[in-house]
Order: sequence, then C-alpha cells, then structure tokens
Amino acid sequence: MKISTFKALLSIIFFMTLSNCVSQKSSYIIGSDYNKTKDITTYFSYPYGSIQIPGKWEKGSFNASSREQSFVNKDGIMISIAMTPTDKYPFNLDGKLTGYAFVKEFYDWESKYFMESFGLQCHKVERDSKTQFIIFQVEGEVENQKVDNVLLFGVKQHTAYNLSVKIKQDWSTLERIIFLKNLHK
Repeated sequence: MKISTFKALLSIIFFMTLSNCVSQKSSYIIGSDYNKTKDITTYFSYPYGSIQIPGKWEKGSFNASSREQSFVNKDGIMISIAMTPTDKYPFNLDGKLTGYAFVKEFYDWESKYFMESFGLQCHKVERDSKTQFIIFQVEGEVENQKVDNVLLFGVKQHTAYNLSVKIKQDWSTLERIIFLKNLHK
C-alpha cells in the first residue's frame, strides 16, 4: 500500500472516530498533505472542505479563533486559508445571508475592521457574483511594518473562504489575484 493511500485511510478512520466522540456543530479537523508526484499541497478543514495549493507548502501558525492556517513555500511566500461556516460570523449568526450577499457583508465587516483597528486602506480589486467572491487589497503600515496583502473572500454552499497572500515583492498584485482565484475554483 502506498504511503499516501495509507495516510488517507488513517485520516478517514481518525475522522470517523473523532466525529463519534464530539459534536459536529463545533468541531473541525485540519491537516495538510503534500503530493510529490502532482506537486500539490492539499489543505483540508473537515467537514468544511479542502483546497489544493500548487507546489510544496509548509504549515505555519494556526489562529483558532478565525480558523486561519498560514503556509509558507520555499520562496518565502506566505498565504493564509480559513474555511468557516457562514453562520459563525457576528453579522450572520441567524444564517440568513447566503451566496454573494454574504460575501458583500463579509467584505464590509472585515474591511471596516482593518480600517478602524489598524488605519489600513482597503479597496476592491475584483468582484464576481456568479462564482461568489470579492478580491481586495489591504495596504498601509502597522507598527512600522509595510502591509500589502491581497485577499479573496468567497463562499461555497454554507462555507466562507478567506484566502490571502501576504506581501511579497516577487509577485505582482495581478499574480497574487490569479493565484487566489485558482485556489477558490
């Protein structure tokens, strides 16, 4: 049995065991796996979904309150991924906002936080109501550190996707946008 097949089987058994021990409503399992043959890193947040990231990425820090997992590749490019139920956000606890309406409110809520808490500038770069995402750029300076992040907020079914590429001089804004759109497919 191949090692990756063994890992997948072991993960499934672990998920099944854990799902019988804890409430699905508030629990989730995260992990990642690199497939050398396909040169893809898969990040999963069970039961919310998975994302395939081109290339080899190492897991970095995890923010439990936002469910955001950071990754870094060999070139030092840092990305973050969060997958969260749409009804876990303060502006949507009743779950009434869905689809693109949720994405718009998500952007308004988060951009207000960046502007009011850190004095950062936020501007929309691209919107797509059909595939339900907004891409925006956050720029400015916090504690003498330059901030230049490109984020994609999207939704699939009832899961919010928060994807970002942190500042990196090697990637233009357009390259970061294309990268995030490919992650959101």
